[in-house]
Amino acid sequence: MIEEFLNNFYDCLHFSQNEAFPAERFASLFAEHAVLIEHQPHGFQTLSAAEFIASMNAYQAEMIGTFHERQTNFQVSEEAGVLIVDSDYEKQINDQHFTGTNHMILTEIQGQLKIISIVF
Repeated sequence: MIEEFLNNFYDCLHFSQNEAFPAERFASLFAEHAVLIEHQPHGFQTLSAAEFIASMNAYQAEMIGTFHERQTNFQVSEEAGVLIVDSDYEKQINDQHFTGTNHMILTEIQGQLKIISIVF
């Protein structure tokens, strides 16, 4: 179940300037009040899923080329009914390559896994 969920997550993070960012599918992976926390050089920025999607749509409108993020490894632990996932990734934006880790907290809501928090 977790592998399928993570595959769906990373499938949303592969698009080009000619493809629409799959906003609706991406949003469906998050709980209603999920918090996305972006680690930046001078601190953290907190976003809702809707704010993140809006930023991705704006980014895509200006981008030239492709954006691709794929999982390379992950670890899962369970604590108090939630899954804690550390998901290593490789990201390619045109010719630039990056690596990092997405730190997710997931829970099951109405029979489906949902992200309630992610630090990236």
